[in-house]
Amino acid sequence: MPVSASASAIARRADPRIVATYHQPPAEFDRAVRSTRMLRRLDAAIAVARNQMDHLASLVGSDRVFLVPHGVDTAAYAPGDETARDGRSFLFVGTWLRDFDMLRDVVRLVAGRDASITFTIVSSAERAAALAARPNVRHMSGVSDAELMALFRSAGAMVVPLTDCTATNSILEALAFGLPVVTTDVGGVRDYVDDGCAFVVPSGDADAMAGAILRLASDPDLRRRMGARSRQAALRFDWGTVADETIAVYRALYGLEPAAGTQATHTRQVEEVR
Repeated sequence: MPVSASASAIARRADPRIVATYHQPPAEFDRAVRSTRMLRRLDAAIAVARNQMDHLASLVGSDRVFLVPHGVDTAAYAPGDETARDGRSFLFVGTWLRDFDMLRDVVRLVAGRDASITFTIVSSAERAAALAARPNVRHMSGVSDAELMALFRSAGAMVVPLTDCTATNSILEALAFGLPVVTTDVGGVRDYVDDGCAFVVPSGDADAMAGAILRLASDPDLRRRMGARSRQAALRFDWGTVADETIAVYRALYGLEPAAGTQATHTRQVEEVR
């Protein structure tokens, strides 16, 4: 494919900057990146969660690591008619770094305490095989974007047991749709949710996760309050805001003042959980 005139002009600049954004937690990063020699040539590395920052700093230098969150399209992913939600229906979406063993135990525990609570699991058939036969589980795969949005808009809450993570698309999407989230305290989870919009339980603690689900299923007011907080949280991660923060990183590399209103955060300036 021919290189455009504008791209050629950028390539001929005397001082181009090379910036890379990384989305995997340190353990997965090390499995995927066999050689880190080329990373030393980066002008900046962008982390999407704080659990990546020390690891990236050890590879490229702490002065070249920036924290910019992952984003979500809050216009496309938005709540629908709240009366259409089923407060006893819980949604699980995804495959990567999901804790399917914990999910299996949670589904079993919840069924033993309240058989009317159901789970919709959107994942590959292979990963959901151990759950698909349960009477309180509906398994779906290969759904369209429109179908997935409809599932988000009809669910009472999102359930996402994880083994590790940085940013998680399904959590961001659940926030944007105004869903309470039930997840595990691993990786970068707490960079994106707080106790106002999520139940964050210890890794592997199926009893705690089942308890959170039972509580949400029985308390419509709690679901509404947490759902409203979720939507507010999602607006902080709208792609427009994230784009501004990314631009601020490039401006900093050229010695320019960050654009007004941006929140790009350098490694040594991180002082609070998002």
